[in-house]
Amino acid sequence: NTVSIMRLRSVSPTGAAILASTLVTLASGARPRCRLHVPGPLGAGVRAELTDAQQHYLMTVMRCTAGDTILCFDGVHGEWLAQVEPEGKRSCAPVCMEQTRQQPTQTMRVSMLFAPLKPKRMAQLVEKATELGVTELQPVLTSRTAVRHVNTAKVSVIAVEAAEQCGRLSVPGVAEMERLARVLERWESMPSDHVLFACDERRDCSSIALFDALASPLPPSVGFVVGPEGGFDAEEFESLRQVAKLINLGPNVLRAETAALAAMSLIHARMPVS
Repeated sequence: NTVSIMRLRSVSPTGAAILASTLVTLASGARPRCRLHVPGPLGAGVRAELTDAQQHYLMTVMRCTAGDTILCFDGVHGEWLAQVEPEGKRSCAPVCMEQTRQQPTQTMRVSMLFAPLKPKRMAQLVEKATELGVTELQPVLTSRTAVRHVNTAKVSVIAVEAAEQCGRLSVPGVAEMERLARVLERWESMPSDHVLFACDERRDCSSIALFDALASPLPPSVGFVVGPEGGFDAEEFESLRQVAKLINLGPNVLRAETAALAAMSLIHARMPVS
């Protein structure tokens, strides 16, 4: 395109040739092998700052060499095509050359409030929820929560890797674990266009199905609460009833991570395509 041609004139002949070749490759549907989330701000000519782990991944695992291209995103300034410039045998500084996707101006916020799970199941939950577009991961402590500690740094790493793989332009935030009652107090004080759903696992419940609850236009901010394996106790259900809309996910009793992903899938299907 015209913008790309104008930018070609501002780089060296070698760089211009590499960029031109890469743009042709992108136009054909192929994409660079690597995609990384990096600190911003990103822009034309900006050197992306990589962690030691990311540099090891590019230079040692993927064996990138001078002139190879990767995709970078920072969650604010869209996605950029960057050219790898080695700085020694094991380090590099990718230089942003062309914006491949713009950051959406408006996105719906989706918060997932969940009781922590054991590490393997927690990793799967975080990975899949990130792929489905969750914007905030909020672990909550309930009376029946079995896992009472969350390594938020490790959860953040899992979320970043999932965002890199699935192609989304942002990474969900990971909050420190809080008691359910305190989180509900915060939601109660939010504006009316912030809607909270709570998954009701009781077989004799009369709550509306989430599929039906999502029939009307979605608000700009949605949250849903998934309880622990033992379910919510009576007092917690009463608190949820005061703040959230109780919903069910069908006739079967679902494991905590299954319930969370089932709810997230229904919401994801209604999210606007950016």
